[in-house]
Amino acid sequence: LAAGLWLPLRSLVNFLARLGSSFVEASPKFKFSALDLSHVTGNVGVVQSSVAKHYQQQLLAQSARVLGSLQVLGDPANLLDDINSGVTTFLRKTKQEMTGERVGVGAGVGDLAGGVFGGALGSISKISGSLKDTVGSV
Repeated sequence: LAAGLWLPLRSLVNFLARLGSSFVEASPKFKFSALDLSHVTGNVGVVQSSVAKHYQQQLLAQSARVLGSLQVLGDPANLLDDINSGVTTFLRKTKQEMTGERVGVGAGVGDLAGGVFGGALGSISKISGSLKDTVGSV
């Protein structure tokens, strides 16, 4: 398709194609939980509707997770996991210090900073790496 285009337009088409392909790089996999329909009686249409609703809800939830893990967006799902881990560890260590279970003060601050700043810098790195790959391949 792009081969017969004017050179600047061809470059733009190639860039957009590469950008679109970068959206495909998602880390989560789809896994659907089983639907247990024991002792089913009644209309087949009602059963079909129940099955369809069950799997549609799972598909929507997992699609949001996939969107949240796109590398071109910096993998926001992983960013939130990193921040959550840093905050959780910070709270646990701070509680241990306050109750005397841990010697010293401020050990959790490093974990908090590592989770927040490390996660943010990791996401920025993924965004810039994705853009580098996209722009560099044009």
